[in-house]
Amino acid sequence: MGAFKFRPRGENIHVALHFFVFVGLAFLIFSNNPSCLFFTLDGEYAIITRDLQAIARKPFTQFGADPLQGNFDAYLPPFQEYLLPNLLAMLFGDGHPANATTFTIYAGLMILSVYLLGRAVHIDRAPALFAGLLYPLPTLPIFIGSLPLFYQVYALAPHYTQLVSLTLLALACVWALEEQTTLRSVWLGLAAVFCVAWIMLSSSLMAVSIPFLLFFNVASLFSARRWQLDVPRIITGVMILVTLAALGLFGYVYGLYKYSATSFFYDELFNPRAGDYFFASVIYDSSVGRIIAATAIAGAVYAAIVGQRRLRVFALAYLIYTAIFHVLTFTVTKWLHAYAGPSPVYFEFMLWPLNMLFAAVALFAVVDAIVFFAVIVTGRRDTVPRVSAWHPSGWRYSLLGIVGLGLLAGNATAASTDRCNGLKQFAPLLPTPITEYLRETIAFRPDSPFRGLVATFTGYQQRPGITLADLISHDLQIWEKTGNDHRTVGLWRYYIPTLFQYSQFTTPAYYLMLSRFLSRPEDKQMRNMIVLTRPDERMLKLWGVRFVIVDFEPGFGTSRATLPVEGQPTLRLIELDDFNRGQYSPTKVIKAKDFRSALRVMRDPFFDGSKEVVADATLAEDLRAADSVEFGVGKDGLFVRASSPGLSILALPAQFSHCWSLHGDGDAVLFRANIMQLGIRFKRSLDVTLKFHYGPILAAQCRLADLRDMEHFDLYGAR
Repeated sequence: MGAFKFRPRGENIHVALHFFVFVGLAFLIFSNNPSCLFFTLDGEYAIITRDLQAIARKPFTQFGADPLQGNFDAYLPPFQEYLLPNLLAMLFGDGHPANATTFTIYAGLMILSVYLLGRAVHIDRAPALFAGLLYPLPTLPIFIGSLPLFYQVYALAPHYTQLVSLTLLALACVWALEEQTTLRSVWLGLAAVFCVAWIMLSSSLMAVSIPFLLFFNVASLFSARRWQLDVPRIITGVMILVTLAALGLFGYVYGLYKYSATSFFYDELFNPRAGDYFFASVIYDSSVGRIIAATAIAGAVYAAIVGQRRLRVFALAYLIYTAIFHVLTFTVTKWLHAYAGPSPVYFEFMLWPLNMLFAAVALFAVVDAIVFFAVIVTGRRDTVPRVSAWHPSGWRYSLLGIVGLGLLAGNATAASTDRCNGLKQFAPLLPTPITEYLRETIAFRPDSPFRGLVATFTGYQQRPGITLADLISHDLQIWEKTGNDHRTVGLWRYYIPTLFQYSQFTTPAYYLMLSRFLSRPEDKQMRNMIVLTRPDERMLKLWGVRFVIVDFEPGFGTSRATLPVEGQPTLRLIELDDFNRGQYSPTKVIKAKDFRSALRVMRDPFFDGSKEVVADATLAEDLRAADSVEFGVGKDGLFVRASSPGLSILALPAQFSHCWSLHGDGDAVLFRANIMQLGIRFKRSLDVTLKFHYGPILAAQCRLADLRDMEHFDLYGAR
C-alpha cells in the first residue's frame, strides 16, 4: 500500500483542521512573543543579515560580499532568497517578512515535514499528525515569555528548522518510493532531488544533514520485499548525485568548509564546549526531553516488532542511528577537545523530529490498547468493528491533539512581555553618541565611496588572556548600561562597517593576519570570532580602519566622542589619520615567496603599506603612484577609478580572493597583496567594477583556487 494513497474525506478534514488551527494559534503566539523571536546576539545578527542583503545585493545572482564586516569577504550563507519566508515575501509582498510570519511559516513547514515522513514510513495519520504538532512545542519559542524547552537555537536562528524540514521531506520522498505508479515515482524522485539541492543552497549547516540523509536513504533499501522494488530509490540516489555534481555543489561544500580558519588553525582554536555533555545531547537536559526520548525509544521498539515492514526497518534504523550518535558525541565531547567543527548538538537536531514520531507511536499504542480493552470489558459482541471504527474517528485525532491545542489556545491570550526567560539581551539596540558619530561619517550606503571601518578594543585591560565568551559577557554589560554593545550587532544595526567579523567561515589569511598583528599570544581564539586586543595603528590603517573604539588611551589618533559607562571605563572613539581609503598606491614591491617571508617583512616597524607592498607576483620595477583614486561600494561589489602617469598598483582595504572579477575599462590585473589584501595593477587609467561571485550554483571554483593559494604560499609554514 502506497504511503500517500487517498484516505476517506473525514480523515483529510481532521488533518487539515488540526494543521490550520495550530498554525493560526502559532501566529497569534509569535505575534505576542516578540522578545523571544530572534533572541540575543545571534538573533539580532540574523535580522541584520536579512535586512542588509535586501539593500546590498541582488537576489538570485550569487554576487556580493558582506560590506559590514571582514574586509568584504565575510561570506555567510545562506543567501536570504533561498529561505522560504523571505522567498514568499519576495513573491507576494515587499520582501521583508515580519518576525511572527517567519516563525509561523517555519512552524508550518516543521509540522508538514514530520507528518509526511510519518506517512511515508506507514505511521497512521493520527500519530503522524500528532508528532508534527508536537515537534514545534519544545523547539520553538511558542510559549509567551519563554525560550524553547530543548535548546534556544531555533529562537535565535529559525532558518535552521528549514534545513531539518527539507531533510525530512527528502527522506519522505525516498521512503515512499515503493510500489508506486511510474508517474508518481518520477514526481517523488524529482521532489527528493529538489529538496536535497535546496538544502545545499539554503544552509551553511548542510554538513549536519549529510550523514543523516545517507544513513536513512541506505536504510530504505532494506524495506522492500524484493530488490526490484528498490530500483526507483537507487535511480533517485543517482539523480541526486548527478544533480549535485552538475551544479557544482560538491566543490562548493568542500571549498566552503576547507577554506576556513577552522580547517587550517583547528589546533589553535579554543573549544569552550569540550567536556560539556550538554552540547553532546541537549534533549536529556530537561525532564520533558528525557520523557520524550525514553518514550521514543519505546515507540521505536514497539514499531520494530509490530509495524509493517517499512515501519519496522525505519524504526530499527532510528534505534541504530541514535546509538551511533550518542557513542560518537560522547567520544567527541569527552576526548576530542581539539575538535573545532560544529557542536555535536547540531547533529542532534535531525533526531528531534524522529523522537517526536516514535513518541507519538508509543502514546497512540497505549491509547489504542486502552480503547481495545475498554471495548472488551463492556462485553460488546461487535468488538472488531468498533475498534476498527475508532482508528479514523475524530475522537482518536482529537484525544491527544486537543491537549496541545488547548495549551496553545490559553497561551495565545497571554500578555506580551518585553523579556524572554526574564532576560533582555542585545535588544533593543539604541544609538549612542559614538554610534551616531560613526553613522554620520562611515555608515554603509550602496553606491557610495568607502569611508572607512571601525575596530573595537575593549574589555580586556588588566586581563592576561581572554576568550570570546569574556568579550560577549563584557559587551552584554555595556549594552545593559548604554543600549549598545559597540562591537558587533550594535554597530551593524546602523550599517556601520567593522574590521571585526562574525562568521564560522573566517578565511585563513584573515585569521592569520588579525591574530598575529591585533591579538596577544595568550588570547584564546574561536572559530567564528577573532579576539582583538592589540591595536596596531600601522596595520589598522592599512586595512582601512578609520576609527577605533577603546576603553583606554591608545597613544595615537584624535578623540572624536566619549561615552561614560557606569562601573566601567569610559568608551572613547578615536580617529586615525591617513587611513587606506583605497588610495594606497605603493611604488616599491617586496617579493616574498611564501606567507612566512611576507609576515617577516610586515612585522618590521618601518614597513609602510602606503609606499610598499609585499607580493609574489611579478610587478614592474618602475611603478608610479596613482592619483585621483575613487574607491566605493556598490550593490554588485566594489568600484574603483584612478589615473596614473604610467604603471601603478593599488592595495585596497579588501580581502583578496579569486572570486573577485574585473568589469569595465582599463588593462587591469588583480593580485594578492600583503598576504590578504586585494591588489590591482593598471596602466594610465582605471574605471572598473569588482564583483564578488561565489555561491552554490556553478560558482565555487574560485574558492578552490583560494585554497590552492594557501598551499602554494605555505600557510602552515607561517603559523
